Amino acid sequence: MKTKITNTTTNRLFAGRCSSAVGSAIRPLTSVFCLLTTLCLLATAPQAKAATPPVIAVAASYEHSLYVTSDGSLYAMGLNEYGELGDGTTTTRYTPVKVATNVIAVAAGGDYWDYYGSHSLYVTSDGSLYAMGRNDSGELGIGSSEGYRSTPVKVASNVIAVAAGQRHSLYVTNDGSLYAMGNNSSGQLGDGTTTDRSTPVKVASNVELVPKGRVF
Repeated sequence: MKTKITNTTTNRLFAGRCSSAVGSAIRPLTSVFCLLTTLCLLATAPQAKAATPPVIAVAASYEHSLYVTSDGSLYAMGLNEYGELGDGTTTTRYTPVKVATNVIAVAAGGDYWDYYGSHSLYVTSDGSLYAMGRNDSGELGIGSSEGYRSTPVKVASNVIAVAAGQRHSLYVTNDGSLYAMGNNSSGQLGDGTTTDRSTPVKVASNVELVPKGRVF
């Protein structure tokens, strides 16, 4: 028995073949389109912010604050009238400004009893001690008691600990020696006098920690 091929059958066969051919041609294009769409979405998606390193040290005076993060960065904020933030200006900062790197210890001097006390000190990983801020009593230990320093000034080496009082400063070196500088009106430097010191004076040995002091 012969099968009769009609126009309808022929059209269906042709349509099926065309549909298959078109589908084969479109599939690669669809894949490319999906890939491009994915790339566009990734490019425009909000990027996750890098995690902020944790804080490992902090110091605060009456009107300025400092902190150190685990990567050694030193940040400062607050009153900066005498350069106590160490950013090279005397501009008050309402948000933290990065001041130094490789920092391992920090101290802030000052007190509400005496507006003159506004200075900061920090120690870097190589043992260098830096100071900035007001210096009326020689509390920076730079050999003078004039004006202020708005950028950090290196004061000593081999330092492992530091502390700051109202208008005086202390630090310990790696051999256990304690040094002091600044206002000494009440004998707070411990050198047996009441004479202010603008250069560090050694006052003790075998010291490990330095607590903060206050002058009333």
